[in-house]
Amino acid sequence: MPVKAAPMRRRLVLTALASVLVAPQAIAQNASIVKLVVPYAAGGPADLQARLFAPGLQSALGQTVIVENRPGAGSQIGARYAAAAPKDGKTILIGNASTFAIVPSTAKNPGYDPLRSFTHLGLIAETDTAVVVNPSFAGGRVQDLIAHAKANPGKVSYASAGVGNGAHLIGELLQSTAHVEMTHVPYKSGGEMMTAVIGEQVSFAVVDLTAALPMVREGKLKALAVTSPKRSPELPQVPTMSEAGYPAVSMPYWTGASVPAGTPADVVHKLEAAVRQVTTSPDYLAALKKFGAHVKPTDGKEMAALITVDLKRWGDVARQANIQLD
Repeated sequence: MPVKAAPMRRRLVLTALASVLVAPQAIAQNASIVKLVVPYAAGGPADLQARLFAPGLQSALGQTVIVENRPGAGSQIGARYAAAAPKDGKTILIGNASTFAIVPSTAKNPGYDPLRSFTHLGLIAETDTAVVVNPSFAGGRVQDLIAHAKANPGKVSYASAGVGNGAHLIGELLQSTAHVEMTHVPYKSGGEMMTAVIGEQVSFAVVDLTAALPMVREGKLKALAVTSPKRSPELPQVPTMSEAGYPAVSMPYWTGASVPAGTPADVVHKLEAAVRQVTTSPDYLAALKKFGAHVKPTDGKEMAALITVDLKRWGDVARQANIQLD
């Protein structure tokens, strides 16, 4: 079943896309173009956040900013490309918790080090994730889903965007915390995950609200809980996993900007200031809010500290679940 975006979301996406489209001739002639490398396919949460971020960064830097998608291997291809790029501040990786914490925790050789290969500039977005089911599911709480799983061992399934993906790990964490047996079904993208839930091919999924919020509002998905520490302002009626009795099952999701390690300090300082300028802009914050996202200004050191915490956390989950990618 195809998934259609809500009209307002479609207009916002088209506006974001149009704002960063640059003619090939202009790219060839302009040596000062800054590339935002997104290690995922177009249309996903990180891509959308990058396209919302690009116009503000362009204004802050006074340089043309474009978005370049380099998907593959759970973000490893794009991250490797960005890590090996010239250290001139013109290639910025737009990576998220999966890129910098989950993939390095599950991949045997990701080809980059999340801390040593990059100099981090700060977060550009923070989003909530939610446990969603098909509206036909009789229960309205996570407790109902767990009870159903306990009554039907192995028959309750959950989707992810691939083995070792964040949704996979949060599913494993829920299984171990709730002491239930569920079946993992990997897909290729977050869009396929939602389509699978809508089509009742799987029982549930843990999805980023940036992409799922329109589906929840349209009644195509039902949210049972959010995995953030606090209730989402966009879904205030939906409880947190902590309120549902599973405080360990939390997954605040974030996206940040980084440049190759070794980029000159003056360039880093300029970019870090530009990131802060964008992320404190009322227009940018309002645009994020329409997609259920938000952000608090952070610097590169704070982002690196967050990565360090998440590396340990998701590394522990991956080891306990014996998840490792070649």
